[in-house]
Amino acid sequence: MIGSTTLKSLASADITSIDRAQLADIREIKIDEELPADEKIARFIGEVKNPYCFLVGNVLVKIRFKPQGRDLKNILSDYFIGLK
Repeated sequence: MIGSTTLKSLASADITSIDRAQLADIREIKIDEELPADEKIARFIGEVKNPYCFLVGNVLVKIRFKPQGRDLKNILSDYFIGLK
């Protein structure tokens, strides 16, 4: 799993200087829905490379969370659990 220092670095990426060729298009990411939530998260992050900055087709997406809000692991875990 990605460490908190790496996640903070990925979250601070400047979208005005990102090389789009280095970003994953999340429409192409397929995760086995039978896997446990932690494994789904690990595989998703492994494929997307930067869970805070990615493509949806030709659209560049940058997500941010409130400092006092829920962390990315919990949000992704809830999302993948909800797919069942």
